Amino acid sequence: MSFVSPYALELHRAHVARQAKFLAASRLSEKRASAAKLKFDLAEQARRNRELALAKVPESAIDRDLVFAVVWRHLHAYDAIEASARYHGVTPEDIYSHRREAFLVRARRVAMYVAKAATTLSLKQIGQRFGGRDHTTVINAVEKIEDLKASDPELSSEIDALISELKALAWRRAAKSSGPGGDHVRAAIAAGWGG
Repeated sequence: MSFVSPYALELHRAHVARQAKFLAASRLSEKRASAAKLKFDLAEQARRNRELALAKVPESAIDRDLVFAVVWRHLHAYDAIEASARYHGVTPEDIYSHRREAFLVRARRVAMYVAKAATTLSLKQIGQRFGGRDHTTVINAVEKIEDLKASDPELSSEIDALISELKALAWRRAAKSSGPGGDHVRAAIAAGWGG
């Protein structure tokens, strides 16, 4: 029987541990590769399913009420807040705030007007989504913007652009929804209704 020094034994153990770690890593990378392939295959299948869904709903069978219900369900007050904030160069937090600088008040009023025009939310719901404001604040903002729109064509075109942006966003989101509503929306887009 030969004598093995503790140092040599420790080197051997470290070598075996490195080999085990290498084998485990290679198995893990095989698992990752197989998971990535599965994810790709599922995405490809979903794409094919969407194409088939378009073929399933002929234009004459598109349910107009269902399409618009699905589309408008995908618009939120936050979308109006974000669009107005981006346009006016402020943050959504500024619009939520209770600060009263003129540029913030205008951005907030435009966002409230756009939320009223582009969503199905009530005045009370819009006020709640704007930092817990009262519905009368929303009424005041909508009336002020309507008065300004009558005298300021630049503001009017700005608001029209924001509303169009939000409607396009709603159509894109609705096209991604699953189920019969999403099928009808995709068929409506293919028929040139919106999006």
